[in-house]
Amino acid sequence: MLFLAFTALPCALASGAPQGDAPATGRLAAPGTQTQAVMAVDSRPAEAGRIPEGTSQEAADLWDRLLASIAVPQGPDAANPSGPRGFELVFDGRIRSEETGTNDYTAKFAYLELGPGLVRATMLDAKGKEKSKQMRGLGPGDGLEYWFKKLTGSTATDWIELVGRDGRDSRNETDRWANISYDIARLTDPKSFRIVELRLRAVKDGSDRIGMGILDFENDPGLLLPDTDITGKVGGRERKVADLARTLVWLELATPDFKDLGEKKRDSEGPTVRRLVFGMDPETFRPQLVIVAPHRSDMPLQVPGTLLVQCTEWFQTGPEGKPKAWIPGRFFSYETDRTAPETEAATGLRLRFTNTASADLYLKDTSDMNAQLRREDFLPPKE
Repeated sequence: MLFLAFTALPCALASGAPQGDAPATGRLAAPGTQTQAVMAVDSRPAEAGRIPEGTSQEAADLWDRLLASIAVPQGPDAANPSGPRGFELVFDGRIRSEETGTNDYTAKFAYLELGPGLVRATMLDAKGKEKSKQMRGLGPGDGLEYWFKKLTGSTATDWIELVGRDGRDSRNETDRWANISYDIARLTDPKSFRIVELRLRAVKDGSDRIGMGILDFENDPGLLLPDTDITGKVGGRERKVADLARTLVWLELATPDFKDLGEKKRDSEGPTVRRLVFGMDPETFRPQLVIVAPHRSDMPLQVPGTLLVQCTEWFQTGPEGKPKAWIPGRFFSYETDRTAPETEAATGLRLRFTNTASADLYLKDTSDMNAQLRREDFLPPKE
């Protein structure tokens, strides 16, 4: 999902320097698209748009409402629904990590869902001027090529191909951006998800632990939410994450069509099924919180690696003359961590979501979710 991998955003682009500039050798073969058959709970292949037999009518109806609430036009224009999906996102971001501290930046992502997915990340200055670019494209033999260029300052460079051992970190970083973009494409067009399982998730009746920041689902030990205010930047109001959670209706989707930020799987390994638990506004049915967890029905939702994502303040965006698309104005991503001993003693929970978001993201209304992009846009221009 967009919010998953933004927790690992850019060292190279933020600093304006690639992590390695080895000679142009050793290009990588493009990985497969991981479209192998995955079986749904009714023992039939999971397919986009097919709700497995045995799914409750209430869950199916809620899914239909979610689809209708954020429907996105497909293809490079409304008249070509079968074309590859492309989009351009413009956003302000703040990324926190132990390795690099806190980084603030403005960036533009372009993505074309062609082959394994093509991505171009551009860093912008405060006036919107381009500072650097890094991208992943398909070369003449359909092998992946990775490129970097710094556009401003005394250390400006021509295009540098990121190859060999020295360019590995920057290639991995660009692969994470491609995974981000893949997840954006799924979440802003959820009808593209293959459905392994779909079920309602009920919050326990009469639970008084929400005041402690604990979200109690039926048949789950509970999730300890961030003790954080979510002050809106686009007209939202200040309230606790737990206060938001108590107002939502919850639906769990199991799907193979969601990538972890560092996922680099071989085709032989097959897709990984994950659980996405959508907390939806009961009036608009747009997701406000999403829990991303491993797909194991015998495990609690909150395990190491589980994420909580706040995706609020949805608005419509798109250039003049194009169909408008719904996108969330705000993404916050919270990681799972150990609780303090005193918190564990009080709640009985060993894990919690961090109080500080690892990624804050504010999407801008100049984003275009139906961009007309070509394969050639993801490689350096020919001389």
